[in-house]
Amino acid sequence: MGTRKAASARPDGTPPRAPSSAPSPFGLKWELRHSVGRARRAAAAHGPARPPAHVKEVSMPAGSSRKRERQYEHIKEGAQERGTPRKRAEEIAARTVNKERARAGEAKSPGRVSTRDPKSAPQRGGERSHRGAQGPTRDQLYEEAKKRHVEGRSSMTKEQLRHALGR
Repeated sequence: MGTRKAASARPDGTPPRAPSSAPSPFGLKWELRHSVGRARRAAAAHGPARPPAHVKEVSMPAGSSRKRERQYEHIKEGAQERGTPRKRAEEIAARTVNKERARAGEAKSPGRVSTRDPKSAPQRGGERSHRGAQGPTRDQLYEEAKKRHVEGRSSMTKEQLRHALGR
């Protein structure tokens, strides 16, 4: 008679694992590293996982008016036409509409930042464009000075250009 494997033995002939309450003979690091691998394999076998908890599903808030629904769709379509991915376009549209709702007093609890600026984005019309932490760059100021035909602009510093342009 040949050697028989126990019914509960693994396919490779090794004995079954001890219950999890028993300490691993290989140590905690080995146990943690291999338990993660088992979890990944189990997840792969059971299909795609749900998105992480920090990823929010973006959609129009409940109780929005039909006007805001139209505005959301318009902004989303415009962003997608410019080549923005669908999820990002939805996020941009939702944030924009929520900000407009907060300014108009339609939101239950508008944020401080949303209501601080009295002008909406369309009303500003690029008023703050090209203004980083230190304002426009010297090259941007130089190009504006060139358009306005400011004399001696090529030898001016950023501050001198700013002063010559009345900024």
